Amino acid sequence: MELKSPLLLDSVAVQRVWGGSRFEGPEMPIGEVWLVHDENVIKGGPGAGKTLGWVCETFGEALLGSALWAKSERRFPLLIKLIDAAEWLSIQVHPNDDQAASLEGDGVRGKSEAWMVLDAEAGAQIIAGTQRGVDQHHLEEAIRQGTVADLLSVHDVSAGDVFDLPAGTIHALGPGTLIYEVQQSSTITYRISDWNRPSSAGRALHIDQAIVCARVTPNCAPTRAPVIWSGEPTETVSSEFFKLISIAVDEQPVELCTAGERFHVVTAIEGAILLSGNGWQNAIRPFDTLVIPAALHQYVVSGADSGRVLISMPG
Repeated sequence: MELKSPLLLDSVAVQRVWGGSRFEGPEMPIGEVWLVHDENVIKGGPGAGKTLGWVCETFGEALLGSALWAKSERRFPLLIKLIDAAEWLSIQVHPNDDQAASLEGDGVRGKSEAWMVLDAEAGAQIIAGTQRGVDQHHLEEAIRQGTVADLLSVHDVSAGDVFDLPAGTIHALGPGTLIYEVQQSSTITYRISDWNRPSSAGRALHIDQAIVCARVTPNCAPTRAPVIWSGEPTETVSSEFFKLISIAVDEQPVELCTAGERFHVVTAIEGAILLSGNGWQNAIRPFDTLVIPAALHQYVVSGADSGRVLISMPG
């Protein structure tokens, strides 16, 4: 078996107490839909029925690309999800790689992430970063005293806003937001405040860990993802760990290439999208996600009508 076509993944719905109603769930509301993760099952393409992690272990460089392989990366490095918030998420922070290894054990990844707002109700807000003038000492004292919310920046948001949130940035999603999130593949979250939800519900606070990880970050204002209908890829986030590209598409095809260096993850956001390459073709609709192995090189994205895709890849 060879990697001659993309991997179409089955998404995984995750129940959260703060989840909204955009995604159906049997009991608790669905807060997250994991589009891409090691444990997601492939429903179309090479390795159908296996997990993405299995394909990563089996095909290595052909999936990940030469850039990651040269860094001795052997695991799928990204987790991509949709987040539907009906209530405030906890005020939280994530560790960097060194802090994660120190606090959680060798080999554990940290968690830098980025958000793109796909939809926002009127008045929706997000907490991201600290206010100007806050120093590290006062931040740590406020975490200990339970008053950290007074030092944080609250941002009004609308569709198209993008937040780049390196590890150490204190943040929280507010009600009425639908978010596309790309992050390092890590589930480590240190809660600083949880809006008086009972910790007995499996939502304990992590004050000591948060003090180690939290950093003063006064420059977290959102950037706006430009709406460009020229078919030109628009880079909205570029970090050490990932890049996020937005493309508006129509009948005019947009040519892309992995160059054998990095896999691409393509998620349809609007419209009916067609992807095609050497000997393969896939039609996807909103929130369908394809992993394009690095070994596939050139591919083309187009749409019968106007549409939009987001493409994440390693940094």
